[in-house]
Amino acid sequence: MEFYISNGRPSILANACWGSDQRWKAVWNTKIIPFTHFLSKDSDWANQFHLWRMDWDSKFIRIYLDGELLNEMDLSQTQNRGYGGNAENPFSNDVNDFGAYILLNLAIGGNGGTPDDSSFPLRYFVDYVRVYQPIEVKD
Repeated sequence: MEFYISNGRPSILANACWGSDQRWKAVWNTKIIPFTHFLSKDSDWANQFHLWRMDWDSKFIRIYLDGELLNEMDLSQTQNRGYGGNAENPFSNDVNDFGAYILLNLAIGGNGGTPDDSSFPLRYFVDYVRVYQPIEVKD
């Protein structure tokens, strides 16, 4: 989930990637939503807090922004493609020593354009991060 310049237009990306059959080349599932989509709902959208959500269960990863589904990945399609013998599914909870982590990153520059030094210092506000894990009920 990121802000990105795509085809010269500010956009929100909702994506995931996994291994291909070539080193350093990922397979991507990306949805690109023009920033204007959000601004058309509220011209002050960029100055507000928003709720980013990822639902990850055994079958799908779904990415939402303010309750709107932006992308859905079918985990039966996210198998690593075999480079270096790796054919595991990186999103499967069945992988030995499976683990996940959350990374909040404010990357500046790159495809987002050259930052205007006069804008610094900037603030990166995160109100909260929550992680829920469903409780497995056994009969």
